[in-house]
Amino acid sequence: MSYRSTNFRMTEERWSETVAFARQLRRFPTGGEADLWNALHARKLAGVRFRRQHPIGPYIADFYAPQFRLVVEVDGPVHEREDCRVRDAARQAALEDNGLLVVRVRTAELETDLEGCLRKIQLALGERWFA
Repeated sequence: MSYRSTNFRMTEERWSETVAFARQLRRFPTGGEADLWNALHARKLAGVRFRRQHPIGPYIADFYAPQFRLVVEVDGPVHEREDCRVRDAARQAALEDNGLLVVRVRTAELETDLEGCLRKIQLALGERWFA
């Protein structure tokens, strides 16, 4: 999905910056992101293709399943701060306004219950499949 296929308005320069930043994020994943990517890549979860650090408009989704328009966000401890909660809520609303479903998982959950997180993602995929 390029920035042109969403309702987000961006300059070509801003889009290029977002793509470059996404590439940088792919090179240095957090521990939780790396664990989840190991469980998702190569169509390991229900045969669904996921992309990691995928630009969507001005945002970069941690994981994105284009066929299902599903975004998976990994929230570390910093996301517990009030300013981050407000920013995350606005971001999620903007993504959902563009027809995307957003699933949030916490890093702590990934570390203690990866299978539970994968079930949560699979349930969201099922919701999109039958919607």
